[in-house]
Amino acid sequence: MRKSVSYIRTLLIAFFLVSNILTVNSAENNSKNNGLVVEVLNSEYIYSSSEIISLLIRTTGQNIGSEYEIEWILFDGYSQNGTFASNGTLNWQANTVVTQNTLEFSQFYTGGLKYTLIMMVFEDGAAKSELEIKFMVFRDSIQNPINDMLLFGDSISDQGNSFNAFGTPQSPPYYSGRFSNGPVWAEAVATEYGKSVVAGNWGESGTNRAFGGSQTGPGMSFFVIPNVGEQINRYLNNVNSNIDQDDLVFLFAGGNDFTVGAGNPNITLQNMIAHVNTLADSGAKEFVVVNIPPIEKTPIYSSNTPSDLLQTENNVIYYNTQLVVEMSSLASQRGLTIKVVDIHVMFNEIYYNGSFGGITNVVDEACGYTSGTCNSNDIAPNPDEFLFWDYVHPTRVIHEALSELILQEIGIPDTDGDLIGDADDLCEWTPTTELADSNGCSPSQLDDDNDGIKNGDDLCPNTPLDAEVDEFGCAESQKDTDGDGVTNDLDLCPNTLPNYAVDENGCASYQKDTDGDGVDDSIDICPDTGVGSIVDSAGCADYQRDTDDDSVTDDNDTCPDTFPEYLVDENGCADYQKDTDGDSITDDSDLCPDTQTPMIVNLDGCAQYQLDSDEDGITDDI
Repeated sequence: MRKSVSYIRTLLIAFFLVSNILTVNSAENNSKNNGLVVEVLNSEYIYSSSEIISLLIRTTGQNIGSEYEIEWILFDGYSQNGTFASNGTLNWQANTVVTQNTLEFSQFYTGGLKYTLIMMVFEDGAAKSELEIKFMVFRDSIQNPINDMLLFGDSISDQGNSFNAFGTPQSPPYYSGRFSNGPVWAEAVATEYGKSVVAGNWGESGTNRAFGGSQTGPGMSFFVIPNVGEQINRYLNNVNSNIDQDDLVFLFAGGNDFTVGAGNPNITLQNMIAHVNTLADSGAKEFVVVNIPPIEKTPIYSSNTPSDLLQTENNVIYYNTQLVVEMSSLASQRGLTIKVVDIHVMFNEIYYNGSFGGITNVVDEACGYTSGTCNSNDIAPNPDEFLFWDYVHPTRVIHEALSELILQEIGIPDTDGDLIGDADDLCEWTPTTELADSNGCSPSQLDDDNDGIKNGDDLCPNTPLDAEVDEFGCAESQKDTDGDGVTNDLDLCPNTLPNYAVDENGCASYQKDTDGDGVDDSIDICPDTGVGSIVDSAGCADYQRDTDDDSVTDDNDTCPDTFPEYLVDENGCADYQKDTDGDSITDDSDLCPDTQTPMIVNLDGCAQYQLDSDEDGITDDI
């Protein structure tokens, strides 16, 4: 995971200089500093490891036009001593005083239950406000297919058997005959398996046989409550004597053995062993046995002496420890699959670290908050923040966490939720939007062209074998950096400007010098100048130029500035440019073109010896 941003702005400016960190969650949660209020409108407390957590963040009191940034860091555990899990930033410019943004993060799960998210808001680079959110994360898992779900237990699992028989618990304030203020754990677990469990007693077909107040032994408690042994007998004798080997059988009981029973952990252990044997004799192969939570922490024990509490705690710990040993031995002896789920640890986690589950009260009961008697007139205004609904039973929030824990513990670990177990998953964190293959890899995580770059990051998916590639998976033969239509491996001119026509080598005329004279072809009037020739700015040597356009090239033109349309000799000279006899009179005006030198001549270029002014046959010199 990246850290960057000056290691998250020096760990969020040393956690805002150890300022007053406000621990918040839900719609009321906000942080107010320097006139800026930050709220998370939709936070929850229970997430799965593969989930993309999307938080709707509202900031109030912004300065319009200012640049804002949320830098966040996620810890596995508490922020003060937890382990770094992930981080990121969210930027925006304030156009209104109130702004809503969405912060998303995922792929951070490191195996822990508790996580803390710290967010710090910066305005134009200055720290303005901070926010802390806590939540719990359970590892995703795959549940093997089952034929049906069968459950024996007490009030923690009862979906209405006690209510149907005796009208207890009174509903409301209890929820639909459950000993809580909402559905119990078994309902969520059954849904995950694609099954539906309903209450059932005597000859009723319902597969949830749990009965409020039952203990683990045989027979009846208080003459009317069927204990777990009796629940099993009624089911086998009246409903189904042959349990399908693909049925998943839950045994979740034992707490009442200590609260209202003898409290002997060895007797409870023997009862549970007997139940597994009885059910196995009837065909059951798959079992889930749940241990006992720390019942000494329930409100019903609030008046007990410290020594009594310690004795109960030790008995429960002893039972839970031996339960693992006995179930392991029994599974081995009888060829069974028995998974023991440790809810004791989770209850203690929530008891001592309730803020991660949104729990603020772990001592009192939410129903009967002031009177101690659970009735509709005495329910705390915030029951979902309580660990206990009544004097002994957990709230619906704890049931939700309990269902997540049970699914996590009995399923095949699948951290990224791609339906391929972690042990067989070759690709960590498969995107939730893609399907994985049998190796746990989605198309974007594969490397089809074997160039070392995953498909999802590969901009050139068909790279030739063994070709060297850049960080985007592209070889030179697949790139055209200057966009001239010629790939880099063939392009002799890799920086051609846009919209220029190029040759097969990727070169535009302004980039070529075909004759090697130092003048680009785009301006070279003489593109085939001989090697070594001196040329002018137009790329022409003397032998290629005819400056005065007299059909005599400059290298042979003695008179390079002949006026247009004059006839010239082989040297490029017109008569007005020549003085054949050297008498300083150009040939076009020289009436005596062959005057000997040196002789003085007149304006017509004639010397005295060439004139006969009086035409008497005697030259003027004589």
